[in-house]
Amino acid sequence: MGAGDKTPSPITHAFLSRKAALIRYVRRLSKQIDPEDAVQETFIRAYKKEQLSVIDNPDAYLYKIAKNVVLNEMRSISRRPTDYLDDFDADEVYSDDWTLYQQLETEELIGLHCSAIALLPRRCREVYILKKIYGFSRAEIAQKLAISESTVEGHLTRGYSHCDKYIMSRLSVSESPRNYAGKREAGTKE
Repeated sequence: MGAGDKTPSPITHAFLSRKAALIRYVRRLSKQIDPEDAVQETFIRAYKKEQLSVIDNPDAYLYKIAKNVVLNEMRSISRRPTDYLDDFDADEVYSDDWTLYQQLETEELIGLHCSAIALLPRRCREVYILKKIYGFSRAEIAQKLAISESTVEGHLTRGYSHCDKYIMSRLSVSESPRNYAGKREAGTKE
């Protein structure tokens, strides 16, 4: 296409006609990702590819790229398990009657949990983070990651077991395994 050519490229035309639908698609795939940014990134990638080769089905190609952009961003999020901690204000998290010791103990437990999560295998970590940090249901996780609910359940079981063992191995001898397990179970109710 020449510089004076006024006809939009097939990707540009498909993008302009499908932009609102692409934004809705990205929103359905992930609540954590800015859909406008993801769709803009989709267009940039598709446009660059179009400059190198002919794209047979621009509409389908845009949706494929959008899904890849979302998946890449979700992978990036799953590698940063502690980022969500910045969103909390300590005054909101801690009760006024908590002692400094209780606050430090809680922070230590959160740090251990984040370390345990970071050691999980990639897919197990993604499932665990979507459940524990973002609060997705098992069905939502299965849909987002295109896996079965039983696979989600297996990853969660392995994730809980790994995190429990990791944390228990690092807690002081005075901390009872039953106390920690009870705290974790209380926090996993849907």
